[in-house]
Amino acid sequence: AFSTAADVGAIATVWGYLLFKYTKHYGYKLENDDAVKICTTALLGLGGYYAGCKMATKLFHIIPGAGTLLAMGISSLANVIFTYRFALALTRIFQSPKIDIKNLAKTIITVFAGTINAVQNVIDIIDLFLD
Repeated sequence: AFSTAADVGAIATVWGYLLFKYTKHYGYKLENDDAVKICTTALLGLGGYYAGCKMATKLFHIIPGAGTLLAMGISSLANVIFTYRFALALTRIFQSPKIDIKNLAKTIITVFAGTINAVQNVIDIIDLFLD
């Protein structure tokens, strides 16, 4: 709610770890640095939507006290939703028959921005972190 740059860095790190776990789970080779770069690129590719959400939360700071708390809550919720949708996008990508690792950021943006009809169980996503 206070720093968009710090927020993007934190999300890119979490998404990088998630991407790394997916590649490991599905048998692909990807270095941690590459995973963070792919996720940062994907996040920046979704920048307009993300920036709009962050700008909206910044407006809550106009309201003294309660507005800041509300901004922090909404910002956190938006990050959870973005991360969940990212995990759904990765699930769809890695369960498809053909994966192009070199164009993964572009594929993530395309899948993430589109509609994801299948709802992945949150427990299945959490299980990747527990491996």
